[in-house]
Amino acid sequence: MTDPKLKSAPLAYQNEPFLNSPDGRLLRLMAEYSEPLSRFRREQIQDTVVFFGSARIHSHDSAEHRLVEVRANGAHVPDGDRPESWPASPRLAGFWSSGGRRPSWLGAVATAVVGGGVAAAITNPAGGLAVGAAVLLALLVNWARVFLTAAAVGLAAATAVVMTVQQQQYHFPWVIQWPAQFPVANTLAWMAVAALGADALVEAVRHRPGRRRSPGGVGVPPLC
Repeated sequence: MTDPKLKSAPLAYQNEPFLNSPDGRLLRLMAEYSEPLSRFRREQIQDTVVFFGSARIHSHDSAEHRLVEVRANGAHVPDGDRPESWPASPRLAGFWSSGGRRPSWLGAVATAVVGGGVAAAITNPAGGLAVGAAVLLALLVNWARVFLTAAAVGLAAATAVVMTVQQQQYHFPWVIQWPAQFPVANTLAWMAVAALGADALVEAVRHRPGRRRSPGGVGVPPLC
């Protein structure tokens, strides 16, 4: 009696059960990258724009239904969060206005001290004092954000003007130490960075997420 001829195993890249198994996942991932890349090369595509999106957002009817369920369970939802009060179209925010919620006096002072301290560390004490005062004013007065945004733009423009004028006047050589030839411009640039960071700090504080509270005083997380 003779042994039956053994059937040869298929090559790995032709073994569909293996490719579709958990062990072949790495090869499938590599193929998802290599196959489009070969297509791009064949079509001589050099650049692409990739859009990331999601289809998991709730519909308007579903969101309203969930809102009714939350209210029925005793949670309090402010009027500003009702779907009917949402703006019909996006609105462009102005650089002169902070928006959001005004923090408490203690929170505003603490934020101004932190912002001014950081600004003083990277610029000078006078710059830190100015930034701290501007942060405090922008936190307490909605339209006062214009001081920080205008300061950031103005200081950046002043930096460019000072460097241009001094370069035309002294003709500094284009070496690696070239920025060190402009101490005044260096200070102005860091003050512009400090003003820009302070503006971001004001926006973060005024638009910080808050916890909603039910009528019984128990905190309710924001709706998703």
